[in-house]
Amino acid sequence: LADVVVVCPHWGTEYTNKPSTYQQKFAKQMTEAGADIIIGTHPHVIQPLEWIQADNGNRALCYYSLGNYVSTQKQALCMLEAMAWITIEVTEEGAVIKEEDTGVIPLVCHYNAMPVRFESVYLLEDYTEEQAASHGIKAYGGVDLLLSDLQGWTEEVFGENVISAEQILEE
Repeated sequence: LADVVVVCPHWGTEYTNKPSTYQQKFAKQMTEAGADIIIGTHPHVIQPLEWIQADNGNRALCYYSLGNYVSTQKQALCMLEAMAWITIEVTEEGAVIKEEDTGVIPLVCHYNAMPVRFESVYLLEDYTEEQAASHGIKAYGGVDLLLSDLQGWTEEVFGENVISAEQILEE
């Protein structure tokens, strides 16, 4: 009887930015069972989003993983995360996810070191080389965080599904 069914499975292989075959299998099963939106957790890194088509005709939007949001982990890829952006149009006939107005907003988790302390979450589009160079992951984990890596991973994982803050504000 729900207008939109959201399912949040805890799944996937940690630190892997591609969904596993079992995630894909379960996503299809959840879609067949009536899920409209699937937002996965657990891998600590971003994974793609895709539309799942079940054999019974049901269709769902699946975000395999949006990353951590807040973390002080020591892997650079763990500092990249995403916010799901979903537009749902409600009419007398029911609720429909508007595919053209749906995607992800890439974010960066930034923390300081000595002591390790969370600072803020930034829009990737506003994050600078200077901020990346000052990230606590360098002192805490011995890892260089590069803006070009964050941008490259975003493109590789999300491609054309990236939405900018400007696009959202225009609506």
